[in-house]
Amino acid sequence: MMGFIFDNAWLIPAIPFVSFLIVGLFISPISRKAAGAVATTSIFISAALACKLAWDYYHLYPPGTDQPTIIAWSFEWLRYSDFLAVKAGVLVDPPSVLLMVVVTVVSALIHLYSNGYMADDPGSGRFFTYMNLFTFSMLGLVVSTNILQMFVFWELVGLSSFLLIGFYYQKDSAVSASKKAFIVTRFADVFFFMGILLLGYHGFSILSQSGDGGTAQAFDFVFLNSPSTLSAISN
Repeated sequence: MMGFIFDNAWLIPAIPFVSFLIVGLFISPISRKAAGAVATTSIFISAALACKLAWDYYHLYPPGTDQPTIIAWSFEWLRYSDFLAVKAGVLVDPPSVLLMVVVTVVSALIHLYSNGYMADDPGSGRFFTYMNLFTFSMLGLVVSTNILQMFVFWELVGLSSFLLIGFYYQKDSAVSASKKAFIVTRFADVFFFMGILLLGYHGFSILSQSGDGGTAQAFDFVFLNSPSTLSAISN
């Protein structure tokens, strides 16, 4: 399409996810040091790819010019009708590019520091597993192409936070803090989900009244795609 890094931007969130599975299932039970090394290396690779993507994107489309929204990769997740389908994918636009760099670079530095800080901790392998999941969840959130995909990764971020805050589950204070964090974030989830339901209700009400494909496609762009995608289409 526009070069290797644009076509393969999905690798930026995929690498931490694959590392999460490998470290959690295979490496962590065998070697804590190896778990930290693999988890950290995977995040540094994602950070390098994110920086390369940002460099190429802003080199092609510098600030002040028309910066397009690119769906680097997508697949059909759910289909409602001939006109309506939910697609999950990877969005590349100025905010997502910037946030991919921020998330991966900060996470890489935390991973690097944690290799020394957690060196003598018997649960360090589990810690790096959780950190890989947290990084993947954050990246999935910032590259979401629609509000439904965003909600899924929002929940994964909440799960990751719960696991990390309650990492020392033997301590009552850590367990209490993780419970408080879980309950507080559920309030945000409720309002987020209510917003999705309201959008869906009004959108499908319009569809049932109009019954034409043009309105369905318009709703598809508003509800099932990101606002930046809609902006790019309208321009």
